[in-house]
Amino acid sequence: MACKLCNNESKLMNSHIIPEFIYKPLYDEKHRFHVLSTYKKVGKLKEQKGIRENMLCSECEQHISRYESYARKVLFGGVPIVVQNDGPGIIVSEIDYKLFKLFILFYGRRPPLFLTKLNILNNHSSGILCVSNPNF
Repeated sequence: MACKLCNNESKLMNSHIIPEFIYKPLYDEKHRFHVLSTYKKVGKLKEQKGIRENMLCSECEQHISRYESYARKVLFGGVPIVVQNDGPGIIVSEIDYKLFKLFILFYGRRPPLFLTKLNILNNHSSGILCVSNPNF
């Protein structure tokens, strides 16, 4: 199959479609989160890793992980940033905008395959990822 980034024919990795670090607030003490679905065949599920799909070749997976790692450090700590709240907006400086922008562009480029068919609702306070399918 073709890699969704480089478009080369290659064996695709089971890539996270939403970066793993985004799931952190959903995990319980055993590193699991609940998946709920209105699709009757799914039942009750607990997952230990975020939702994935065959998307990237191994080379692109490694390439994207650099941007993902940097974004995680910017959002959750590890990269010193300066935040100014002057006037109507917030100014964030002291970050490498090229690395951060490439992370945003990659993950925001298109909805993942399953999101084109499902509605996703995150409730971080309850630690539940709700998946509903209006067709069932």
